[in-house]
Amino acid sequence: MSEANEDKTSGDFKEMGGRLAGEVVAFLKKKVDKLARHGGCKELKLSFVGHSIGNIIIRTALAGIFQLVKFQ
Repeated sequence: MSEANEDKTSGDFKEMGGRLAGEVVAFLKKKVDKLARHGGCKELKLSFVGHSIGNIIIRTALAGIFQLVKFQ
């Protein structure tokens, strides 16, 4: 469960999406590093569940993550 915006709900969507994106990227790096030490894996699935404004924050975060990946 995400904690990036738990106590910071008064910011704008871009700020909250950015914090969530950072948390997701850190989680994925940690997971991939752990899997690499144990032989890797073919695929990694990640699901997001949000309600109302949470969905907007998730979509903003995903857009930010794709921009980061696109330019690396």
